Amino acid sequence: MLNVNIFGEVVKGGSVQLSALNTALNALMAAGGVSEIGSVRHIELLRGDIRKKIDLYAFLNNPSVQFQYDLQHNDILYVPVAQKVVNLEGAVKRPMRYELAGKEGLKDLIAFAGGVLYNANVDLIQIERQTGAAPILTEYRLNEVLEGKVVVELLDGDIIRLRPSSVPLEQITSVEGAVYYPGNFAWKEGQKLVDVLSKAQLKPQTSTDLYFVERTLTDGTKKLFKVAGKDANSFALSAKDRVLVYDQANFANQL
Repeated sequence: MLNVNIFGEVVKGGSVQLSALNTALNALMAAGGVSEIGSVRHIELLRGDIRKKIDLYAFLNNPSVQFQYDLQHNDILYVPVAQKVVNLEGAVKRPMRYELAGKEGLKDLIAFAGGVLYNANVDLIQIERQTGAAPILTEYRLNEVLEGKVVVELLDGDIIRLRPSSVPLEQITSVEGAVYYPGNFAWKEGQKLVDVLSKAQLKPQTSTDLYFVERTLTDGTKKLFKVAGKDANSFALSAKDRVLVYDQANFANQL
């Protein structure tokens, strides 16, 4: 058995006894882990005149790193107070608090978080910073940060927000009613009513004498078109048109 002394910002400091097969990471777990204000980037393993720095973020990509920090009897582990902690919120894979070391900046932070989500707004990332008198908000283009065109330094206490994109689908046409496949369909310039009806597939009981197309105009008002079945081949659809198809039993009620 080994005796390891653990000091600094851990939940339960003091001496712990471990088998010789354990590593520094196991010793930290035996001490209850790093405290809320403790550093996970600058932990020190002290053995006489030897000082090894332990960065727990190294385990994110390579768990085998822990075996570089084997323990010997009477080793000392020291956990200092974290100096630069930021909060990352929003459209990243691991939104949480992160500790940064050295010259690590915004691009490094996003990498620690596992990257951005598929629906991240690539045009905007915001940093809220407390300057003493009042907080300030700065904004950057996310794609420029990820490409390294813009280098952004972060400070202790920064809050970084990456918003998901909320832009709705625009280039679509929807079909509702007596079809096998109701819902949204891709729209392109010059698309005719018959094209989207062929995708939605009319049911046998569908009335093919008349179709209804609801269109939202530029001023926000709506206009309803009645399209005869014979004109479906020539009636051009606009983006976001809503096509209403009725079965024969309900068709008379719509006239």
